[in-house]
Amino acid sequence: MKKQIFFILILFAVSGCNDFLDKKDPTATSFVEFFNDEEDLRRVVYSSYLDVFTNPTTRGIIFYMDEGKSDNAYSRLQEDRHQNIANGNFNSNTSDFLYYYELYMKHLGRLNTFIAAADVPYVEDESVRDKYKGILEGLRVWHYFRLTMRWGNVPFVLEPANLETARQPAKSKEEILNTLFPLAEEIAAKLPADEYTSDKYMF
Repeated sequence: MKKQIFFILILFAVSGCNDFLDKKDPTATSFVEFFNDEEDLRRVVYSSYLDVFTNPTTRGIIFYMDEGKSDNAYSRLQEDRHQNIANGNFNSNTSDFLYYYELYMKHLGRLNTFIAAADVPYVEDESVRDKYKGILEGLRVWHYFRLTMRWGNVPFVLEPANLETARQPAKSKEEILNTLFPLAEEIAAKLPADEYTSDKYMF
């Protein structure tokens, strides 16, 4: 009997913890607090390049290392995540593919969030906002090009997603590309032509 009473008391105590644990930290930084001016917008664009495309300390994501995944190049280090792919030493349990898939999908979620909130930061010149937003949209398009090249049919989301809306069936590669090409043309047309030393299509 004592055990049953003790068990019931523990059950009540644990169920009562849910409300306590679900409380929001009143000192937590809100999204708007760190994304409210032009410098924040510039920082987001810079880090979006650095974290997933050009980080010199993460050799597995540098664009010119992609040849290491093919028969055209030799990869010396297994940690680069190219060697197993290039040598054909992989199966359904190989984590190298999951690494890239998760990296792209997580970054797409981040890009969708910042693109949707691009109107939040204060900027003196609206052309600056348009430029940075266009760059983020271009990076999102480039992610989907890479995803469809590697995996074909993938979930296609252009808005910030929550746990419910993120669970979507994969769209066909053809359907995604038919959306991406006009979208890329539209984004490139909005970017200022004189701001870059390279072609504006090369995001």
